[in-house]
Amino acid sequence: MFAPPAIAFSSLLIVSVAAAFAPPPPRQVARSVSLGNASDGYLVGGRTLGDRGPGYRVMAATRRRGYTWGTSELTDAIRRGALEVERQYPKSTLVAANLSREGGGDIGPSVSHNSGRDADIAFYAVDERGRPVASDQLVLFDGEGNNAPSGLRFDPVRNWALVKAFLTDEAIQVQWIFCKGALREKLLLFARRAGEPEELIARAADVLGEPGNSSSHSEHFHLRIYCGLHERLLGCRNYGSMHAWVDDFTDEVMARTAQLVASFSNKDDREVGKAIELIGAIEGHTAGPALVSFIGSERALSLRFSALETLVKLDGLSALIPSLNTVLRNRAMGELRLRLVDSLSTIADSGSAATFLELIARRGEPPAIRARLARGLGRMRHAAAVPALSAALTERREVSQSAQEALLRITGLSFGAGKRAVMKWQRWWSDKKDASRSDWMLEAFAERGVKFDAKRPKRSLSKLVALMRQGGTLAECAREVIFHLSGFALKREHYTDRQMYRFYRSWLLAGAR
Repeated sequence: MFAPPAIAFSSLLIVSVAAAFAPPPPRQVARSVSLGNASDGYLVGGRTLGDRGPGYRVMAATRRRGYTWGTSELTDAIRRGALEVERQYPKSTLVAANLSREGGGDIGPSVSHNSGRDADIAFYAVDERGRPVASDQLVLFDGEGNNAPSGLRFDPVRNWALVKAFLTDEAIQVQWIFCKGALREKLLLFARRAGEPEELIARAADVLGEPGNSSSHSEHFHLRIYCGLHERLLGCRNYGSMHAWVDDFTDEVMARTAQLVASFSNKDDREVGKAIELIGAIEGHTAGPALVSFIGSERALSLRFSALETLVKLDGLSALIPSLNTVLRNRAMGELRLRLVDSLSTIADSGSAATFLELIARRGEPPAIRARLARGLGRMRHAAAVPALSAALTERREVSQSAQEALLRITGLSFGAGKRAVMKWQRWWSDKKDASRSDWMLEAFAERGVKFDAKRPKRSLSKLVALMRQGGTLAECAREVIFHLSGFALKREHYTDRQMYRFYRSWLLAGAR
């Protein structure tokens, strides 16, 4: 698979990784750079698709909004795709809708399109006589590929030609081409009948389909491309599926991470700080042990804080949890110790649960630490913490509130604070300690009016989704029960409470079982 040529890192360290993903000012750079991920990233040195070109034009509404920007890889790929379809089928016009803003960031109702690697493209359509029609509006097609009001039909011939052009373009790697499931099947069927190579059809099957967290895409393709090599080494992040045939530049990221770790010995704190930030930006997972050692070092406290923040961004930290727990047991760490508790709470690895229980039982731990320990036990969903958390309900307000929130996360229940609440929890624990957390949750929601009927599961799912509207801890519990009942789950990291509610409601309306 094509890998863009590497260029000198010094020429790409744009405003220190765009000031850790703050929106950068428009500027001319040698090459466009997508930073962060598609949902919360930005675009540096983007290129505009313009209003029109050979074989394509941009919708008027998109031009007015200024959503015509993307990386050079994306905009060039769209131009090449349009040219290829027009070459095969003269007088064809690709109609582009939303790409990104000039500097990236949120656009309208979309949860992606933030970092210049996403583009909406209208389906190619024909009229009742089979003549090409390029509407300036997105046309909604049903499962048969028809739009009854306009008489337009989805054209599998040219739409497949565009999909093929993107998948065979050696300058990009395609992650998704979202579209309605029934239209996907039409495209794959056409490709098979046309005798396309099986490998190409298999790749198309991988990238085509409806997203699980958005509309069905009945009116347009949504193209997303993976980060290029030069972008990965600056902090462009992919999320979601990594197809087997894609080069994710693992070796290059590991090599760059090793270089950055080696710079920790530099006496210039600013250079070390940049290296630590960049490790987090590129998700340099192999730096984990070095970061743990750095946190326990004698370097500037601000750098150790930064190392801790970076560590939390990395995956595969389970092997490092014992070392972090050892550091945590040291009382003489001040603010760093508070931040370490917060970080371990965010990681929420069960390997820290025993240490958290040990510390929350210690006499003399400051309330700020105790509150954070309680919060962390809740995030770990540690069932055995119920007695310790309920005992904390008579402590100072910050500790008591954290304990209540943790108990709600673990059991789905809240009895308030104070001595009466402690007594209620003691009785509850005596009766329920041998039951599973799933049973605790189901019982807790039954008390909130969510009746679970195996013959009518959608009714209970509907009530759970409705409870998600208010967000917060109760919404997290509702999502957990939905997963237990249906197996459906949406990752939390990229979405607001409102977006999560909307996605789950769409899933429910689409026929959840």
